Amino acid sequence: LKARLIDTFKGLVAFPDTNRGWISIATESARKTIAEQSFDLVLTTSPPPSAHVAGRRIQVAAGLPWVADLRDLWSDDRFSTAPIWRRAIDRRFEQRTLGKADALVTVSEPLAEELRHLHPGVPTHTVLNGFDPDLVNPGAPLPDVFTITHTGTYHQGRRDPSLLFEAAGNLIRRGRLPRDRFRIRLFVKHEPWLLAMAERHGVTDIVESVPWGSFEEAIRAQRTSHVLLLLHWGGPREAGVVTAKVFEYLAARRPILVLGGGPGVLRDLLDDTGGGLQVNAVERLEEQLLLWWEEFERTGALAWQGEPERIERYSHIRMAREFASVFESALES
Repeated sequence: LKARLIDTFKGLVAFPDTNRGWISIATESARKTIAEQSFDLVLTTSPPPSAHVAGRRIQVAAGLPWVADLRDLWSDDRFSTAPIWRRAIDRRFEQRTLGKADALVTVSEPLAEELRHLHPGVPTHTVLNGFDPDLVNPGAPLPDVFTITHTGTYHQGRRDPSLLFEAAGNLIRRGRLPRDRFRIRLFVKHEPWLLAMAERHGVTDIVESVPWGSFEEAIRAQRTSHVLLLLHWGGPREAGVVTAKVFEYLAARRPILVLGGGPGVLRDLLDDTGGGLQVNAVERLEEQLLLWWEEFERTGALAWQGEPERIERYSHIRMAREFASVFESALES
């Protein structure tokens, strides 16, 4: 609790964010590099928003076109816990900063519409996240224990696995799933509330809490799982959110289970690629877990229903082409 309070205080007083000290360093480093080499354009990516403050300064100093890419929104960040007064300050500062960009980019059309409303004079484009083609699963062997793995982030009350804990606990108590051959593997940093939640649902013994390690460890865990878990919030503005994690999961070529959320870009992506399904009700989740378990008992694996050609469209190669198009437009303008 003490650490959380300290982080909250830092978030409130640090402007525009806790990386503010990096702005001057980045700006000066860019100035020196630009003086020594020829560049056509400045690209900044957030989070953190400090990157865009540096980008604006570099734009002014170098006289180059500037493209600001927002993988998450700035003042309209859906997970922000800042009070209204702080968000109002952030909003005005964002308008002053990004209003000078030559182009804006974000991850989905609903979020792009929000940016167009906030910055009506700036061309705004959509470039979805993607996956590294080199990370496509070559066919890693699967364990003998049915394993569902989550390697993303958690937000208590918004993105948590309570629905899965409840469904698995119900099935185990009814004797439909065996405790010794069913595992929920969660990569965590410091979320003690997750274990407390597992205890409430009677599934502590099937939940494996793995300390967060390297990116490579997460990729290996994804490949050696039968199902990959993605936690989605059902908030009113979540329809436009597509986390980068889902693209990692597509590259792992394992069925994706999305918990929470409603219609939106993520569901459209799953429908387009055949990469997985989205579930919001415990009864429906119980049915799906049993279907998977029965297939696992018969075959020792789960048939992957993804469409490789469609999934390939969501690689970094596609992202590079779309960014190149944005750059060309910014240079022409």
